[in-house]
Amino acid sequence: GSMGFDFSRNASLGLITLVGILPLCLLKKLDALAPFSVVGTAGVFLTAICMGIRYFDGSYDPLRSGKFVDDIPADMLPLFGSYNGAWTGSVLVFAAMIYEAFVAHYNSPRFYSELKDASVGRFRVVVGIAFGFSSLVYVIMTFFGYLTF
Repeated sequence: GSMGFDFSRNASLGLITLVGILPLCLLKKLDALAPFSVVGTAGVFLTAICMGIRYFDGSYDPLRSGKFVDDIPADMLPLFGSYNGAWTGSVLVFAAMIYEAFVAHYNSPRFYSELKDASVGRFRVVVGIAFGFSSLVYVIMTFFGYLTF
């Protein structure tokens, strides 16, 4: 048997949010989050690298007898173009992404005030580079994710 606590997915997410994320959100200055930002960014890059490896080695490709193809439960196989989840719970993932975009917007004045040598032009350049780079990373991840299956 299990030696620890048995939490549901929702209870685990709630606990992590209350104990781990909420205190970080209540900080007056963002300087203390810098190490966490680096860890999070490294995690995104590691995920992108792993997705690329899985795409190129064909681990999930049934045409190349991928080693993990048989491990995917039938109800978890991706279905591209054959399902419309617009009016199901799946739309909540999209809603979460839109919410995150909103969070970045209302924090903009805070980011601007903490920018070294702040000016509108410098802020525009920093935001443009950040959004451009993150868009590139997520397009690559989307490419690998789609083509892997």
